[in-house]
Amino acid sequence: SAATASFTGNVSVGGTLTYEDVTNIDAVGVITARTGVKVTAGGVDVTAGGLNVTAGIATFKNEVNADGGIDVAGGVNVGAALTVGGAVNVTGAVTLNANLDLQDNDKLLIGTGDDIEFFHSGAASFLYNKTGHLYLDTQVSSGQINFTSDDVSKFMIKAVRDAQVELYHNGSEKLGTKSDGVNITGELECDTLDVDGDADFGAGKI
Repeated sequence: SAATASFTGNVSVGGTLTYEDVTNIDAVGVITARTGVKVTAGGVDVTAGGLNVTAGIATFKNEVNADGGIDVAGGVNVGAALTVGGAVNVTGAVTLNANLDLQDNDKLLIGTGDDIEFFHSGAASFLYNKTGHLYLDTQVSSGQINFTSDDVSKFMIKAVRDAQVELYHNGSEKLGTKSDGVNITGELECDTLDVDGDADFGAGKI
């Protein structure tokens, strides 16, 4: 038992070394722990040099609060929700195995100048194109671009690649394009009919 102890060589402790009433440990050199470091209260405060884990896995059972950046050379596995208060900049690809869940008025912005906006306001859905033309294209042979309702069971507009475009009323086709013109199913109602060429109304029809 002593008030002050000074050692010039190594100190070996076979059992547990307990510090009582010690507020700080001041180490001039490196502190090496062979089986791990356990902090039961107070946390670990690294003010300079960073925290470098060269082997094994760094496991956090509670929240991780980072006021600055987090530089991770390998993968990051997060078992719970990840909340980020600032921006997230990713230089590589982002692969999702679940949904991208955007809440009301949260926008999907595409383009360097946010040229496309896609969002839901809570009452309606919006797609804004702010620059150039908006193209809907199908690269599939005999593919279609469809506007539907009732869980895609009822057509409103059908556009078939290299073929016809069809307009529907309540699921029934009323107008369709064909190679030599258009085909109308049902009544054609118009205020004025201007025919530049021949008109064939059928036998006995006026």
